[in-house]
Amino acid sequence: MTETKIQLKIDQRTAMKDVGTADPVLIKKRDRLKSKLDKLTAESERADKTDIPGTLVTGGSGVPKSRLKRIGRQLDRTIDRAVEYTKTKEKLDIVETQIQHQKDGPERQRTESKIADIADIMFKSIEVGDKINIGGNDIVTVTKVNKKTIVTGDVKWESEEIYGIQKPGGKLLTLKDFRPETKN
Repeated sequence: MTETKIQLKIDQRTAMKDVGTADPVLIKKRDRLKSKLDKLTAESERADKTDIPGTLVTGGSGVPKSRLKRIGRQLDRTIDRAVEYTKTKEKLDIVETQIQHQKDGPERQRTESKIADIADIMFKSIEVGDKINIGGNDIVTVTKVNKKTIVTGDVKWESEEIYGIQKPGGKLLTLKDFRPETKN
């Protein structure tokens, strides 16, 4: 193998390590969209350097009709490039969001798991006679506690629907109050 091929393989491996857990197909798509944006920007800059009559020039001003047609087509291409740039930029934003979502997946799952564990602890602490907050409704009194639901009057509530618990004579407790204490 030549030295450049070896270096290329090393560069590819390094790039893959930087990517993390994102899908390689999305990474390639992002790179293609970025290069397309760069190409559109370069074309736009190149077109801006050509001599278009300024805003103070009115009428034909001695410019041949054939040249005015070319200038009109050039302005149309500029608008088309701007539209294409905007669409490509929106696609790039979507792809980058998807990549970030994939990279954040493990952390998001850990957080959701911790919240579910805390909610389970909170649910298990509910007893008959406690008052619970069912978001948006009045605080209701628990009449029966089942394994997976709580009954208040004639209505059953699941653990996901409970936003807070108020023990008799105490303050309203939420998920924050059930977090395990951390030592510094």
